[in-house]
Amino acid sequence: MGGLIDLRRFVRAGDAGTLRRGDGADLRTIFGHVSTLWATIQCARGAICPGDAMQSILVADGIRVLVTFEAIEVVAGVTDDRCELTVAGTVVLADRREVCRTASSLGLVAIHVRSDGFVVRAHAVATDVSSAGVQFDSDDRFAPGDEVTLAQEGGDGFRVRVRIVRRTATATGARYGCRVVAATAADEERLLAATRG
Repeated sequence: MGGLIDLRRFVRAGDAGTLRRGDGADLRTIFGHVSTLWATIQCARGAICPGDAMQSILVADGIRVLVTFEAIEVVAGVTDDRCELTVAGTVVLADRREVCRTASSLGLVAIHVRSDGFVVRAHAVATDVSSAGVQFDSDDRFAPGDEVTLAQEGGDGFRVRVRIVRRTATATGARYGCRVVAATAADEERLLAATRG
């Protein structure tokens, strides 16, 4: 589920930012050119090497995203370096998703075709979409290993097929952690928009 964000929604040229390196050190930066999935930054001389991975929390319109960058080029300057970064992964942080939502308001349906041909359909609420996969709440009718299609009908409808890898019981049913099996980029974007509520 990579590529779910557009960096231009979160940062612009000239914005200051903080990157956390793998050693835990925070690095203050200034963004230069910003594109959908890559950006250039200015940083302290020698602070970043090609191949280094760094993380930053970006915020826009109440959405908080943890972005993992990889340095693909470093050009040494007199006092600062110019680095080109690419997005290696994104995770939409869940704290904003604690807002109450109902399955009917999102109109999501979880569909599973069992081995005996019986089709199980249940209302679902997508609670998180990240580079690792999808999490949704629904009735306690599915199990790890099941392939489920999360669907929303209508003009902005989508169909994303996932495989359940973990199930946690909740007071109203179960929460399922899933890996994506099949989805177009447009379907992923619509699922992310539905998760925002």
